[in-house]
Amino acid sequence: MARSTNPNYTWVAWQLCYSAARELGALGISDTLDSTEEAEMIIRLNSMLAEWSKDANLWRQKSGTVTITGGVGSGLLPAEVHDLRTVRYVQSATNKRILAPWNRDQWFSLPNRAQAGDPTAYYFARTLGGVELYIWPVPAANVTLELDYARPLYFVESSAQEIDIPYEWHEAALYGLASRSAGVFGTVRIDPQAVARCDAQARSSYERMVDADRPDSYFFTYDSPVEAP
Repeated sequence: MARSTNPNYTWVAWQLCYSAARELGALGISDTLDSTEEAEMIIRLNSMLAEWSKDANLWRQKSGTVTITGGVGSGLLPAEVHDLRTVRYVQSATNKRILAPWNRDQWFSLPNRAQAGDPTAYYFARTLGGVELYIWPVPAANVTLELDYARPLYFVESSAQEIDIPYEWHEAALYGLASRSAGVFGTVRIDPQAVARCDAQARSSYERMVDADRPDSYFFTYDSPVEAP
C-alpha cells in the first residue's frame, strides 16, 4: 500500500466551519452550512485569530526595513507590524546599531524631542489609524532602520481561503471555533455538555500549541537607559 509523503496539510475556512459545526452536533454528516451560518462563523474565526495574535509565535516573526525622513524623526510602519522585537539603526552595510526601546512615559518625558543627532532610542506607538515609530535624537538626513517584528495572523476574507496557521494548530482552531460558535446554533441551551467538552479541548489544545511554539531558551538582559541631556 502506498504511503503518503506529504508533510503539509492545508485547511480552508469552509472546511473548518463545517467541522466545528459537526463537533457541536449542529450538522449531520450529509448536511451543509447555509451562507448566513458560515458568514457568522467566519466572523468568530477572525475574532479568534485576532486574539491569538496577542501571543508570540515563532512562525509569525519577520524582518524588514523602514526609512525615516530626515528632520522628521517618525514614520508610519507597514500595517502588518504587530509587535516590534528590535530596531537597528543601519549606519553602514556592516554596522547596524540596536536602538533602546522607550515606553510612552519615557518618550514624553524628553525635554526636547526635536533634538538633532544620531538616533539612540525609539518609541513604538499603536493607534486605530496605524502604527508609528518615533526615534530620538532626530536625524538630519534620511536614515534606514532594520526591524525585527511579529506580524498578526492574517484574517479570512472568504470561505475558500486557507487559514493562516500551521497544520499543527488545526485541532486548536477546530475546537476554538466550535467553542466560540456554540451560540450560533443554540448548542449552549440544547447540549451544554458538548459545549463544555469543546471549551475544555479548545483550552488544552491552544495551551499545548503555545507551549510548543516557544524558543528553546530565554535570556534576560538589562538595558541601561539612554539619558536625555
